Amino acid sequence: MKTPTKKARLAAAQAVIDRNSVGRPFSADDVREMNDLCGTDYTTFTRRRNAAYPTDPRHLHADGGPFSWNKAITQPHPLTDVYRAQRAAIAPLMHDFMEETDQTQCASCDSTKDLTVDHTPSFKSIADAFIAEHGTPTLHHREDGAGWVLRDDTEAAWVPFHQSRVTLLQVLCRSCNASKGARA
Repeated sequence: MKTPTKKARLAAAQAVIDRNSVGRPFSADDVREMNDLCGTDYTTFTRRRNAAYPTDPRHLHADGGPFSWNKAITQPHPLTDVYRAQRAAIAPLMHDFMEETDQTQCASCDSTKDLTVDHTPSFKSIADAFIAEHGTPTLHHREDGAGWVLRDDTEAAWVPFHQSRVTLLQVLCRSCNASKGARA
């Protein structure tokens, strides 16, 4: 089953909250549904009035304390910075591939605009395999302060690991590449 998008999970959470009255604990089914949507494990949810924001119709308490269901759903994946650093480390390889290939259009739709490099297996599966084998990389800020990079020793292990796992690189437009990832 495909994981619902953040937008769909937000809408579903709003529906759960809206069907519950202010001051009354959620039913067991609604608690289960909110936990599934938010990735949490609370035993109770209660809709409350928010004194600081009286117009907030969906203020929640979970297990007796304030709870930001919106943040729980929209927070970035904990490995987002690691994935970005891993992508940055292999960016020169991807650039070299684009320069050396004779593919000048998307392998899926023949577009010639906004071309990207697609991995088989997926970048994420290769990155996750590296993390499983080597542990979560320690990052440090780039010298220019614009983001995170892998430590030199980690990058020295990651780049050949990535190269050894890739079975196919192909050119896809950004749209086809993104839709391929959504189907994976």
